[in-house]
Amino acid sequence: MLNSILAQKKNVFKSSFVKKEIIFVFNIIDIFFKEPDYSFGRKKKFSDKAILKILILLKMFDKSYRKSEEFFENNYEYLTLIGIDEIPSFQTISYRANKLDFRKINNDLINWIYNNIKLYKTHVAIDANIISPCKPSRWGKAKSSFNKNEFGFTYTTKGKKFGKKLYLSLDVNNDFIFDFTVAKASIHESKLFDELFISIKSFSIILLDAAYDSYYIFSKIKSSGSIPAIDLNNRNTKYYESYNRYVMKSFRIVFKDDYKLRWEIEHVNGIMDAYFGTEYVWYVRNRNYLTFAGITVVLFNLIFLFNLFNSYELKKVSNFFGP
Repeated sequence: MLNSILAQKKNVFKSSFVKKEIIFVFNIIDIFFKEPDYSFGRKKKFSDKAILKILILLKMFDKSYRKSEEFFENNYEYLTLIGIDEIPSFQTISYRANKLDFRKINNDLINWIYNNIKLYKTHVAIDANIISPCKPSRWGKAKSSFNKNEFGFTYTTKGKKFGKKLYLSLDVNNDFIFDFTVAKASIHESKLFDELFISIKSFSIILLDAAYDSYYIFSKIKSSGSIPAIDLNNRNTKYYESYNRYVMKSFRIVFKDDYKLRWEIEHVNGIMDAYFGTEYVWYVRNRNYLTFAGITVVLFNLIFLFNLFNSYELKKVSNFFGP
């Protein structure tokens, strides 16, 4: 099915110095991305689709918005591939990037993938990973200078951390990210469950670590028709267990083998840190961390789609970055 679709939409631009990965990504964007119908205001010089392609390309080559003009001057063939004949200013790219709804874009991409490829929704996991806006040596200064409504401290298995949390919901069998969001690190992970749960209701088994050890979450998953496999936090277990606690523990024991699949999301978090730069995202004025996360997640899913389409190892991502 996917082969026939790509054959119909195959980009005619061919060049020995344009990687096949880039051509594939742009072809997929051409297929699934629907340009919004702007019925008011002046006509935009650059379409949302063109801006999305620019953002994905800059991410692949690890170029900042300020370096975009120099990058395109030295690689003019990419303008042809994108379908524009003028280089947008970095101010335009920054402004338009923050106007894109990346959660909707990613949702449209995921829907397109699962509608055109025979993939089964069996196991899904939710987890959060720390995004640090500065090195630990600057935490003292950051505490007083950074926006307290955006950044905070939290404690992890690796110790005290400062910044934001990037939340992901991941199909652990097919390695596609269904949804994402970004929140202050000091906010408890369970507070973001309802927001992410909307995108994963159709999965058979939902895998959650002890941060989501709550009967409210357990019962919400169960009432939706899915199976909750939630790790238990010993601090929440009293000497005399309630019946609800007993039921939660029973589910954890019965689905212990399924729960082991949750570690796939930890592997994905490691890939994000190593190749996508999510470990440290430096704090600068007007930086939108949700936009950063959106570009990262959309590119991640496009890479894994490319690997699936070409029968490569799914976690082979290094060939997408750099020249």
